[in-house]
Amino acid sequence: PPALQAQIASGSAEATLKFTVQPWMEGWNSFCFAAYVINDMKISSASSMKCSDAYFFGSDVIMVDATAAEQYKYRVAGQVVANHFEVREGVQLRVSISAWMPNSLGAVERSMVADLNGNGVLDESEVQIFYGNRPRPLGATLTNVSLNTSILTYEPPRTYAGADIEICINAQGASSAATLSKVNQFCITIMVKKCVWTVKTGESFISIAQSIGISWLQLWNFNKGNYSRPDIDLRTGDPVNVGQLYQVDNGDTLYNIADRFSSTVPILYALNGA
Repeated sequence: PPALQAQIASGSAEATLKFTVQPWMEGWNSFCFAAYVINDMKISSASSMKCSDAYFFGSDVIMVDATAAEQYKYRVAGQVVANHFEVREGVQLRVSISAWMPNSLGAVERSMVADLNGNGVLDESEVQIFYGNRPRPLGATLTNVSLNTSILTYEPPRTYAGADIEICINAQGASSAATLSKVNQFCITIMVKKCVWTVKTGESFISIAQSIGISWLQLWNFNKGNYSRPDIDLRTGDPVNVGQLYQVDNGDTLYNIADRFSSTVPILYALNGA
């Protein structure tokens, strides 16, 4: 409740009303006052009541937008799907997050929801607490680059090839003495490409093929259009197709799919972000 502090001197009184604006107070509010003279625990006289009106603004609607380079925008039937981005494992994705209030020049604070210590980086304990058994964007960073823009960076590991990873951002309008702070929670989905790996230092067609249980010749067959000389052309950072996409039919199981493609269930798990 509001607190009224009064000071009395030379037969006059001056009072200051102090309180914290609550969400339910947004809009018009009336504050009414009266002065009393109390003698022997009884009111001996009272002034007429005076009222004052005050209007408390809520923060303007907070708009949030996310964008990235064209090659990372996810498309369905040629149409860009908002807030969805596609990247292969081992490649750093950079997403520009802009947050603003259309009718205000006020700043909007931005932070990752899972960033519990507020340092702009998702560490092991934070993603463990927030994500549980879901894919965890360990090492994701959010860096402010201007008043209303931040850059989100994340590089998915190979174990997440084929996984969908969600990162949520809190966009909060700055509060003031007469303004209520509002929060807009905004999420993006990072879709890690299936069946495509990024070549690491020292890897070759032979070592990659061994790690997924196929021959280097079969692996090269997936990549003939990109590498005519498998022992020479492969370089660190290059994309390598490590399988082919298959749409599950009625009655399929991981075991019969693995058998059909001369693979194993653990390898299918690894190739699909499980």
